[in-house]
Amino acid sequence: MLKKIFFKGLFSLALMVFISYPVFAQSPIERPNTISMCVDEWPPKISKDLPGDGPQIIAMREILGQLNIEIELHWAPWKRCLENVKRGIWDASPGWSFTEERNKYLQFSEAYSSSYHAFFYLQGSKFEWKDFQDLRGLRIGTTAGYSYGSDFSNAIDRQKLDIHEVTSDADNFEKLVLGRVDIIAVNISTGFAIAEKALTPVQFKEIQAHERPIGKTKHSHVVFTKNDRGKELVKAFNKGLVISQKTPSVHTSIF
Repeated sequence: MLKKIFFKGLFSLALMVFISYPVFAQSPIERPNTISMCVDEWPPKISKDLPGDGPQIIAMREILGQLNIEIELHWAPWKRCLENVKRGIWDASPGWSFTEERNKYLQFSEAYSSSYHAFFYLQGSKFEWKDFQDLRGLRIGTTAGYSYGSDFSNAIDRQKLDIHEVTSDADNFEKLVLGRVDIIAVNISTGFAIAEKALTPVQFKEIQAHERPIGKTKHSHVVFTKNDRGKELVKAFNKGLVISQKTPSVHTSIF
């Protein structure tokens, strides 16, 4: 009798869940005024420790706010952000450079800022380089999911460069000061801020950045899932960007 009551109750619960499922698992496409956006720590542009999650997120909110679209922010390692946008788990992720490979499975907004990567090293190492051949024999720290340009990618194979990949720029700076890598590739506009947060004041004083860019200047885009919803969100972001480029608060936040 108890078993019969148990299975009857279980069936009723399953029926309730089945009926309620569309409510609890509401697809993002049913929430057109909300964008789920994935980011990771990227000071001084994006950080949980900064007001409004950082100037770039403030700018994103202002850009999309022009069209009454709100941002639902999710924090994860950058590589996971890219993968989950690709899979449609989240709608978008900012701060990505265009590559032909990414373009196969993502949609890109118009560019909203530009920067470049450089090699960071310790002051006492006297690091110098003119071409990628000079990097042979050095342990080079990179971050998973990042693109440093086709020239660097090709040089990894041609010059058989010794690459040590980690999940964040902060981890790379820690490895650098511990002597586990010789140089690390980091965005020049965020590198020193990340290092200052990740290291002690004494360690931070040892950090230097080489003046030579690793590759061409990179333009930052927001990437979106490659589906119909993503297509509409790209149009919305680009429209908001055009409007916001005339707004000083947005212009000074991200450009």
